[in-house]
Amino acid sequence: MIDTVECIDRHGNTHIVNKSELGTRISVCGILKHLDRFLLIQTTGTDFWELPGGGLEPGETIEAGLTREFFEEALLNVTIGSFVTLKESFFFSDISERAYFTLRLFYLVQLVGELPETFEGKFVGQNELDHTKINESTRSTLEFLRNNPVA
Repeated sequence: MIDTVECIDRHGNTHIVNKSELGTRISVCGILKHLDRFLLIQTTGTDFWELPGGGLEPGETIEAGLTREFFEEALLNVTIGSFVTLKESFFFSDISERAYFTLRLFYLVQLVGELPETFEGKFVGQNELDHTKINESTRSTLEFLRNNPVA
């Protein structure tokens, strides 16, 4: 039996970690579509772009966590919509030096009110996705959404 797993950090680097050192993390991510373009934010300290979201805090609901993360990362207020997909991964945080088995839950979100002049991130159209450095879970989720439209 193999006692290690391969984890990927936010820069795309591989880390071999003992399974006994893995934590578990549940994350939520929002998909905001505006004028046929998806909102992406830049991953802190990298040149990768991803859907806004992050880890749930202890005792936090999915809805509360997703709306909090969206405001923290994009400075936008949203409401949660339909569930889209779930992605699992082994993630290494180079900030905390910890490795996690991560479940990422992806939901459609709707903007509350009008799009303000100032927000964090950028909107990217389908034709721009191939030319934008996007992490794998974001890329595969947007591809899934293109092939399986959700109401």
